[in-house]
Amino acid sequence: MIRPFFSRRIGLGTTGTAVPLGDGVRAVRSTTGGALGMMALHQRESGAAPGTTFFVGRVSRNLIPSRRIGALATARRDHGSLDATSVTGALDAFVRITPRLSLEGMASGTNDHGRTGFAGYAKFARETNQVVASWLTAVVSRDYAPTSGFVSRTNVTLQKPYLSYDWRPLWLPRVVRNLKLVGYSYIYNSLDSGALEESYSEAWIDVFSRRAALFYPGVQHFSQRVTETFESVPGVRIEPGRYNYWRPNVYYGSDRSRRVWYAARLDTGGFYDRTLDQAELQAFVSPSPRVAMGVRTDFNRFRGKGDR
Repeated sequence: MIRPFFSRRIGLGTTGTAVPLGDGVRAVRSTTGGALGMMALHQRESGAAPGTTFFVGRVSRNLIPSRRIGALATARRDHGSLDATSVTGALDAFVRITPRLSLEGMASGTNDHGRTGFAGYAKFARETNQVVASWLTAVVSRDYAPTSGFVSRTNVTLQKPYLSYDWRPLWLPRVVRNLKLVGYSYIYNSLDSGALEESYSEAWIDVFSRRAALFYPGVQHFSQRVTETFESVPGVRIEPGRYNYWRPNVYYGSDRSRRVWYAARLDTGGFYDRTLDQAELQAFVSPSPRVAMGVRTDFNRFRGKGDR
């Protein structure tokens, strides 16, 4: 969700087209005690996009035992008529409290055309051989703008709980190796009002066979607040409003290490104010470790409230 620096922002225009690069320099030094790196380069003018100069510097330090701190700084200068510079800074840390407990976090600030913004997150995790549990909390202000990085949305808070359990009961049939129960959620609230903007939750049970095949049934739940009319696909208009819907699914995949493997996934259930049925089929052949061929087909069908 929050990346103060994202290398794919360099060499691509706002529409995803390639932009030619000019001169640049990069230096990296890494030791057991930490790492230091910097990069500076010029992106040439292309069409309506002005030439741009990027700079990024990163330093991290490993602290014994099981601790790490780091800092990052970026600067982007757009030349031509804009002639403006934006900067981003970030501090991050990771601490392993015990062999099973860890805490990590980041705080970042930006200054873009005189507007300052803030973003940050903290994640607490506990991991054992059977249980993995974590909780991530993030906040992004309205004016947070990492022009050399990426942020999925602004003016929000995010809560992300995650839990998985590796279950190996004695009553499992011989063909089943183990079960894995997984569930997580993304919950977005407005930073200004605290109102729920969107949530996505998913839960499933992985069933692993002793022949490395995988089967799982799962279910997804969506809660979305739409503020403007849009078309999800041509001819399917979604009107403003609050939407809550469930989508069950099922998957089966054979052993992918074999010369021939196949997989299928089926989804159905709500999609805003409609029903969406989906099917995905895959088959691959690997006659040698260096050669692979495959086919994949997808099926999608929208059904309105009155359709069958």
